[in-house]
Amino acid sequence: MKALRVLVFWAMTAVVMVLVGCGGGGDSPLPPPQVTQGPSAVSVEVGNPATFSVTASGGEQMTYQWLRNGAEIAAATQASYTLAAPTLQDSGFGFSVRINSSTGTTTSAVAMLSVTAPPITIANQPQSVTSYSGVAVTLSVTASTSRGTLSYQTD
Repeated sequence: MKALRVLVFWAMTAVVMVLVGCGGGGDSPLPPPQVTQGPSAVSVEVGNPATFSVTASGGEQMTYQWLRNGAEIAAATQASYTLAAPTLQDSGFGFSVRINSSTGTTTSAVAMLSVTAPPITIANQPQSVTSYSGVAVTLSVTASTSRGTLSYQTD
């Protein structure tokens, strides 16, 4: 009888050790979402798309909400966000994403947007002209950018 009690004791101890080792045998809670990559800073020329992306783990059924300088961006609810045609006024804004799941919420680091003007190419420089006082002079230059023609004025 004593041997049977010792055997039962060891069997119960083994079951308890297995349950403790695997997290108790019940449903273990999932961790809250964590950002595993991005978003990263983006630099584009005026009018070219700027895309921010994030990769997250943990949690289940994660949802995303992108923020611009801390304010929610309407309909920006995917793992990536694209600003279709940024202007120079968009430069310096910070973009981040808030990730929600049933196990918690996390917000990514801020990624900065830099928007630059396209470089100007001068194809034909104005030529030097000698003139007398009161005589009209015409100077011309040809310039362009990757975004189209330029307009300019002299006084």
